[in-house]
Amino acid sequence: MSEVNSEEEINEQHPTKITDTSPIKKGDFMTYSQLQKKINSVIPDEETVSYNTSAVQNSQLTYSMSQFEKSNLVKIEEVNESQHSLFSQLQQSHFILDNKENQKKDQEIEKLKSQNAQQQKELEEFQNTIQKLKICQKVEIDELKDLLEEKDKIINRLTQFEAYTQEQQKMIDQKDKQLKDLKQQYDIRTFNLQQIIDDQTESIKTLHKQISLSNNNSSIVQSPQLFEKIRIKQQNLKSQFEELSKLYDEVICETPQTPTSSKKQILTRTPSRSIHLIQQPQYYNTEPKPALI
Repeated sequence: MSEVNSEEEINEQHPTKITDTSPIKKGDFMTYSQLQKKINSVIPDEETVSYNTSAVQNSQLTYSMSQFEKSNLVKIEEVNESQHSLFSQLQQSHFILDNKENQKKDQEIEKLKSQNAQQQKELEEFQNTIQKLKICQKVEIDELKDLLEEKDKIINRLTQFEAYTQEQQKMIDQKDKQLKDLKQQYDIRTFNLQQIIDDQTESIKTLHKQISLSNNNSSIVQSPQLFEKIRIKQQNLKSQFEELSKLYDEVICETPQTPTSSKKQILTRTPSRSIHLIQQPQYYNTEPKPALI
């Protein structure tokens, strides 16, 4: 079929120049020119001969190619069969390998599932632990809040106490200042009183000397003004001493009862020699004279 088809294609593409191929029948009459034309039409020229030769060669080549294709088709089928068998073998081996790999993967999946379940269990336990810790922390936070509130109250009390202490310190400082002023007044008045006492003491000494030197009792009896003068001087000294003692007591009473109140120890009541003379005027008199007191 391939040869016929190839020849038909060649004839269609390049038709021969034989225009009249009908045989000459016996009894046909034709002229010379007609016969010449008939001969010329039957005998091909060189171009036609070369073309027909090429067509034959092409047909032979086409036939050879068809034969080659047939042999190739046979070989291709053989190769396909061998490849098919190889493919089936490979597929079977691959299927076996796939089964092994699938089994291995299934085992790994089961292992991962068990690990996941274990991790899920551990996660739940961890969440429960966290929840318990949150509860404990909340309790501790509440306790700390209570402690902080208590500390705030203590701090407020301490602040109030500090303010009270500062106020008391101000009062103490004020009392100290007053105490210093009173002490200064006390010192001044004590000094003045001491001067008066010294003066009175000298006067009393003088009177005692006069009495001691006097040998005539009648002269003493006749001069009662002297005794009255002595008595008045003693009374004045006594009143001045009482006034000084009263001032001392006022200073002590107004001293604040704080550690600074120890300053009151500065003011010590020491009886002077002149007061002692008032209590015992015969100290300067070698002879006992009870009538003088």
